[in-house]
Amino acid sequence: MAQLTIHCGIHKTATTSLQAALEQCKSILAKHNTVYLGPKDLRAQRQPQKEIIADAAFPANECHAVIISEENLIGTAREAFSNQRQLYKDAEKKISRLLDSIEVHRGSRFDKISILIQLRNPSDLLSSIYWEYLRHNPFVEFEHFLKAVNFEIFNYESLEPLASRLSRRGTVTIVSTSHRDMNGNIKDDLRLGTKEVIKLILEHSGLPNPEGNSLVDTAILKYIDNLSADPSVTRRSLNKHCYNFLASLFKKIPTEYCVNVISSLTNELAAEIRSDGNDKLMIPMDARLGLDETYCDDLAKFRRMGILQTPCHPPYNYI
Repeated sequence: MAQLTIHCGIHKTATTSLQAALEQCKSILAKHNTVYLGPKDLRAQRQPQKEIIADAAFPANECHAVIISEENLIGTAREAFSNQRQLYKDAEKKISRLLDSIEVHRGSRFDKISILIQLRNPSDLLSSIYWEYLRHNPFVEFEHFLKAVNFEIFNYESLEPLASRLSRRGTVTIVSTSHRDMNGNIKDDLRLGTKEVIKLILEHSGLPNPEGNSLVDTAILKYIDNLSADPSVTRRSLNKHCYNFLASLFKKIPTEYCVNVISSLTNELAAEIRSDGNDKLMIPMDARLGLDETYCDDLAKFRRMGILQTPCHPPYNYI
């Protein structure tokens, strides 16, 4: 039985950590006749993605399952966040075309197809996007960055047709760890979400029960726990003190130096400039409330569709 499991983001949901863990455990997965393909395998390769995936899943390779984790499959970050109409507006088309082309090249259909997507509160997603923007572009103040944002596109409506139309071919599961804190703000536990996605990946790929402490899931989950100390994988969030330091700094030096400074100081800066826990860089309250309301509506819709998955974690009051 050939099984295909695709984890496609979204962006800024600790995908780098998840992919690093799967990459680290490639040899363990291979012992279970499971192939893992990540960004290193699928980006900037001369061979088309469909051929790479199809070749990995040929019966001649005695492949039991193929696991893919690549957030760009539903659209690159630039496509997603610069689009003025809808976030990931072509997600369904991109995945459908990819599946069609893979199966044509392979010469047969997969027996089981699973699509996994982890969501994040759009308000915090925007702050994370801004931090990533500074790593690649000249410095702009946060309020100026937000002026170019179309808040109306920051919803997950495009995932509804992805789920409904692909239900004939496989399953779509949306993972969320969104919950309200004591102040009523929506928060996400991205590490917990990453672990939940890993468990679902192993389960949907027909690998040993993730709750059974098998060699596969134990190694992967343990590696995720160790990633917080690796600045090449886990980046600290940008807090207000950190941002104020940068804004002051770039008033004194040319903004074109921003990328180099950000790249060298990303984690060191966020670690050294202390945060009091309520010091996150946040969008204005009126915009945040509007995004929160839309996000809650989206989650409610996915729950009614029967595709929303939340981890079993009693302290959290999931939305």
